Amino acid sequence: MKKLSKLFGAAVLWTSLSVAGATAAECIAPADPGGGWDFTCRTIGKMLFDQKLVDAPVQVTNMPGGVGAVAYAKVMSSRADDAELMVATSTVGVTQIAQGKYPADTSVMRWVAMLGTDVGVIVVPKDSDFKTLDDLTAALKEDPSALAVAGSSGAGGWDHIRLLMLAQAAGLSGDEYKQIRWVQFDGGSPAVTQMIGGQVQAVSTDLAKSPVSWNRATSAFWRPFPTSAFPPSRIRPRQKSRALT
Repeated sequence: MKKLSKLFGAAVLWTSLSVAGATAAECIAPADPGGGWDFTCRTIGKMLFDQKLVDAPVQVTNMPGGVGAVAYAKVMSSRADDAELMVATSTVGVTQIAQGKYPADTSVMRWVAMLGTDVGVIVVPKDSDFKTLDDLTAALKEDPSALAVAGSSGAGGWDHIRLLMLAQAAGLSGDEYKQIRWVQFDGGSPAVTQMIGGQVQAVSTDLAKSPVSWNRATSAFWRPFPTSAFPPSRIRPRQKSRALT
C-alpha cells in the first residue's frame, strides 16, 4: 500500500478498524456505477493487479445510498473483520461524517491512503446559454430560484457547499441561498445524465466524480466551469480527484 500511495501522490482508502493490512480483494463504491467513487475503486483495483500486489482482479461492488452512509453502516455491522475490503470516499463522504450524517465518526474505520485531490467544477450542458461562470452567477443573482442545480450530496453536503460558496462570492445573501433549488443524486454520473436530459440546468461536482460523463464532455455534452483547486488552464479531462477509505 505504501508503494501504491507513492504512485498517486495524494487520494483516500478506508478499511475496517481491525484490519492490519489491506490486500483489496474487493472495493466498495458507495454510489451508482460511473461516478467518482466507482472510478476510484476500478482505478485502484487495476493498479493493485498491474503492480502484482494482488493475485486476481479486484471486485468492485456498487452500494449506493445515503451519500455513502449505507456502505459505512454495512462495513461496520457485518464486515468489520474483512481483511480484504476497501471502500472509496472523498470530500463528499468526509463532509457527511463531519455533519453527523453517517452512523459513526471516522474513528471506526482505518484510513489507508490519500490518492488524489478534489477539483471543483460547475458543469452545464454544452448548448446552455451560460457560456461562462459569470453568466451563471448573474442568473442566480437575478433570480436564485430560476435554476435547478444537482449534485451527489444532500443539502449541506460538499457539492451543495461548493454551490453556496459560489453564491456567496457572487454576493447573494443567506435568505437567497435558501431559494436555490438543489437536487440530490446517488453519484455524479446520474446527476450529469439528468442534466444532459434537461431535468436540471447545472451540476456541482468535481472532475473525477463523473469520469464516464467527463469523457463525453470532450465531445458534445457538457461544459465545465472550474471553481476550486486549480486555475482553468490546468484542468484536464483526466485530472484525478478521489479518496479511498
